[in-house]
Amino acid sequence: MVNSIPLIKTPKHKLKQPSDNLDITYQQAGLVQDVMGKRLKEGWGNAAVIPGLKKRADAEQKIKDKYFGHNDEIKDVSRFSGKFPSFEALLDGLNFVLKMKGIEVLNVKNKFRNPDVLGYADININAAFELDDGTHHIFEIQLHLDAIIVAKEKVHVFYEDIRKCIPDIVGDGFTVDE
Repeated sequence: MVNSIPLIKTPKHKLKQPSDNLDITYQQAGLVQDVMGKRLKEGWGNAAVIPGLKKRADAEQKIKDKYFGHNDEIKDVSRFSGKFPSFEALLDGLNFVLKMKGIEVLNVKNKFRNPDVLGYADININAAFELDDGTHHIFEIQLHLDAIIVAKEKVHVFYEDIRKCIPDIVGDGFTVDE
């Protein structure tokens, strides 16, 4: 089942917001959050988790630490999660997203096949939502198993500490995601 998840990978240089202006990115993200939030609630029901937009201070810190000041590279100002009781339900949730109209799935990262450096596993999607002006806004969807999300919530504070420390320890140009 883990190997049935499609690998979709768009080159990093194409994964950019249409503007380097963070205010514009937040405006677009608000629209995406409303529209995609409704679609995911309709398709996933109670499995859909629709948080608010990423906190501005968190986005600015991520841009500094991970994207070296490039505002147009942040992809999770608008973000969504799905919490599923089984791997089969998670795959159904993934297929729902892959067939959605009005978005283009740019990346599907299967961390069940390759967990991150801390052992965490989920499905991470970057997709482009087409805006009325013909541009797009890149957003993130994470698909989780209920059992793993319980563990993630217990250790998330440590994850954030490690994420902040690694660039200081190993120097410029390296992030926890590498």
